[in-house]
Amino acid sequence: MKRLVRDNWRWWLILSCVPLFATKTLFNAPMAVMMILGIVTVVRTPDRILRDPSLRLLGLLFLCFEVPILVSLPDAVALRRAASTALVDLRFYFAGIFVIDTLKDARARRCLFAGTVIIGIVWCADALLQMLLGRDLLGYPYNGSRPTGIFHPKYRIGTVTAALFPVLLEGIRRYAAIRRLAWLALPVVLAVIVLSGNRNAWLMLAAGLLGYGVYLAFLLDRRTLVRAGGGSLAVLALVLIAAFRHPAFQQRVDQTLGLFRDDPQAVDMATGMRLSLWKTAWNMYRAHWINGVGPRGFRYDYLRHAGPDDYWVANFDPGEQKYPQSHPHQMLLEVMAETGTIGLIGYLLLLALLINGLRTTPSNCRMHVWPWGVATLVAWFPGNAHMALYASYWGTIAWWLLLVTVGMREACRRERA
Repeated sequence: MKRLVRDNWRWWLILSCVPLFATKTLFNAPMAVMMILGIVTVVRTPDRILRDPSLRLLGLLFLCFEVPILVSLPDAVALRRAASTALVDLRFYFAGIFVIDTLKDARARRCLFAGTVIIGIVWCADALLQMLLGRDLLGYPYNGSRPTGIFHPKYRIGTVTAALFPVLLEGIRRYAAIRRLAWLALPVVLAVIVLSGNRNAWLMLAAGLLGYGVYLAFLLDRRTLVRAGGGSLAVLALVLIAAFRHPAFQQRVDQTLGLFRDDPQAVDMATGMRLSLWKTAWNMYRAHWINGVGPRGFRYDYLRHAGPDDYWVANFDPGEQKYPQSHPHQMLLEVMAETGTIGLIGYLLLLALLINGLRTTPSNCRMHVWPWGVATLVAWFPGNAHMALYASYWGTIAWWLLLVTVGMREACRRERA
């Protein structure tokens, strides 16, 4: 038993974040432990920060994110909240050192990949059972419209699974080469994302399928690519056809189609009443275009920048709510409003560095790196209109995927150099 723990605890610690994403805040515990271990590594070998190419890349990516936050502090509308965000986000860099060191071991990389795939598929199977039987394996009830699964009562399963989808799809593809029955997991995963009713999850799924298709185009010959792509799209089509028998899904689709109508109210309904949020975020950016209002400052400055016809102000009750809304529900606008043009440049540079890192990954490493990289790009996708990037929950998911991608790339590149 001691040997089992000694040989596996490091990748167990990294993987433990994934099931804990189904909780409110427990995922912070393994991240904090990894941060502490990363700090210990820096204290013991401080010269590695500049000497090790993988840590230099990690540092550059982190600075793209952290420097704009620090620059925003002098003008932050909620200095304590912004400073706390800047301080807490340091955990991502130090945890990244631990992740990179752990993933130097090929067995750790294989186990982390397999563990993530298994957890994601179990999540989806559990959510589907919840819809079919009325309760999931933990006893969480089905509300009659959208599955929650292990994320109950939050409607997060569609969004989180969509972010992990390229990794799950790659796992299904690989294991199906050994046992074809593994393909049965694909409609289960797709069904949960589709039936989650989360329109941003649908957008992320589309982005993930596109990115994964690019990956397969580099990996497979044309005939195999057509078969794999055609098969996946056929499964998705069947899932969509079946989903249309679900009234809640039909209603969600009808609302979404409002985006294509010449009716501002229908468009607003299709976006979940987010047009007002986006207008306010744009006004906030224009007023603080250099360094923004500080991370997590959107809520505090909302009323000052909202328009006269703002939906959220009109429905705001100071007796029941502290603020009209907490964040813009649009990742690019969140970065612009809260960290200004400096933050926008840092964000785009981070994406550019990530894409370039994937592009320059040696061809014999792509199978091990690109699925994680595509998942990371989906999580950081500028069009995301869900949870806040600077908040703990989505920030940790986005950074966890980024850290694993960097660790996978650098370890694989070093082995095959």
